[in-house]
Amino acid sequence: MKMKCWFLTKCAFILYMSCTLSAVTALRKESPGLLMAISASDGTELAQYQLDSSPVFDGMAAAYGRLYVSMEDGSLLCLTKE
Repeated sequence: MKMKCWFLTKCAFILYMSCTLSAVTALRKESPGLLMAISASDGTELAQYQLDSSPVFDGMAAAYGRLYVSMEDGSLLCLTKE
């Protein structure tokens, strides 16, 4: 499956990528998103999360062991290790 990845954020040794299935649907904000966690050291996929909405442009930040994602629907997603 071909995906368009829009945003990258690195936290410790994990790289987070926000992706959509299509660039056209992402620009129209019609597509749910996908958040992937990738090992920064060897590139293996650690986790994958389906998102109900696409993240806003430049809307990811990592701080204090948490990943914050601002969503197009106005919500804020906060992910932790637990």
